[in-house]
Amino acid sequence: MATRASTPLHLRAQGRVLQLFERERQEKYALLEKKEQKKHDLTIRLLSDKDKEKQALYDLKDKEKQALYDLKDKEKQALNDLRVHERVAAQKQVDGLTAKLEAMTGVVLAEQESRNIRGALELVASMKHAKPHVKMPAKQMLLNQLLQDEDWNQVATACARENNVEMEHGEKCFKMIYHTFAKDKHGSEAEVFIRLAEVKAPAERVGLFATFTLYYIDYVVVDFHGNEWRRGMPGGENYFPDRPVQSNSMQI
Repeated sequence: MATRASTPLHLRAQGRVLQLFERERQEKYALLEKKEQKKHDLTIRLLSDKDKEKQALYDLKDKEKQALYDLKDKEKQALNDLRVHERVAAQKQVDGLTAKLEAMTGVVLAEQESRNIRGALELVASMKHAKPHVKMPAKQMLLNQLLQDEDWNQVATACARENNVEMEHGEKCFKMIYHTFAKDKHGSEAEVFIRLAEVKAPAERVGLFATFTLYYIDYVVVDFHGNEWRRGMPGGENYFPDRPVQSNSMQI
């Protein structure tokens, strides 16, 4: 076996050089691996940061959309609340004016000592007489003009429909309405009473209801049991009940 002493000097020097080269190669390889690892880690971190940014952007957009939806919902609710408030205020004003007009027609009927069905129909006929300086035509002829009135037909048709009354029959009865109630309706009462025992035909009740409604004539319904029910402008209750009813119909 060769020993250090027996190994030539130039061979020992060559071995040391090779060792140095190998060490340097390994160090460079380790440094390169370290750089590659850092590059890989940096790439992973950048991708992660981009994903986070994308997610944050998505979250922000979702929040903005939700905020916009919430704002629109609030605006819609505020608008609806305003409309409801305006409708309530307008309805109160209408109710107030209706009450005043009903009171005024009541005063007129009382002063004329004709607060009854006949007197109320005569008052409506006088309102339809557009030329006071001309002799007043027959009252029934004036009342018949209501059959061409769109508002009157709308109210009468709605009442007739809910009570299974043929509108044709209702119009036929209305053409005789004054003559029907002018025979024995004299004197003045405390109220304008519509007694179901006397106004027996549903078609006649439809005509009275529509006429008194449009001309703000307050009236009291007396059912077959003698119970009194005040009915004026339509408020969503039965107008000619046989018994107390709380509903949104115009059932006779």
